[in-house]
Amino acid sequence: MNGLKLILTAVLIAVNAFFVIAEYALVRSRKARLELMRESGAKGSALALTQLENVNDYISAVQIGVTLASIGIGALGEPALAALLKSALGNTISHGVAVVVAVVVAFAIISSAQLVAGADGRSSQTRKWAGFELTKDPNPFLLCGIVLKGVATRDDIAFVQFNPELGTVATIFPQTKGRFRVYLGYPSTMNYRLQGSGDVKLLFSEVARTAPALAPFLSGAECIGPLASFETDDFWVEHPYRNGASRKPAEQGV
Repeated sequence: MNGLKLILTAVLIAVNAFFVIAEYALVRSRKARLELMRESGAKGSALALTQLENVNDYISAVQIGVTLASIGIGALGEPALAALLKSALGNTISHGVAVVVAVVVAFAIISSAQLVAGADGRSSQTRKWAGFELTKDPNPFLLCGIVLKGVATRDDIAFVQFNPELGTVATIFPQTKGRFRVYLGYPSTMNYRLQGSGDVKLLFSEVARTAPALAPFLSGAECIGPLASFETDDFWVEHPYRNGASRKPAEQGV
């Protein structure tokens, strides 16, 4: 019976992590990026935009799921682990002390498992509240993208052009229904950050400067999606246990 309870506890920890991932993925989603994905036909992007427009309702539903999963973890996991640990302690200590030790250790194990599930991720609230150290690999590079129609090139060829002198890269990728994705990678030290419809002309000129051969393709192109730039840094937690010591339980985040 205790084995079944532990299996169910593992399942509930996974369910808990799923709800937490859903919550913070939604909260941290960028509307402009989702709109770009919808324009390119990315599966699920339209639903994500709908959820973002009704974010309070969805967050409330997710919080209910997190709470119910956490209650289940405590109700099933801690007693099952406590019973196993109490049996393992045998007659080495008194019955009362064995019960206390088993309950404390079981609580620590269950809480640690929940922390590990929520410690990683760029915007993890668990990481912030528990004080886990964030490792960052900075990349002094920005990437912007936009969806266009009317690009004067074939729809079965992609173009990628690097410009070592400028430190930039320009790409054109055909999509469906006559649409094309244009990306520009550029150093963050540039005196601009391409963002919004007002910077589309600047994007075209920077693509032409990076790859002059691509400029004619964009001469009659029309923007059908938002323009946005994103950082390309990497973030992670090296050791969510803080050198083996479990921290105070906290709500998970991703």
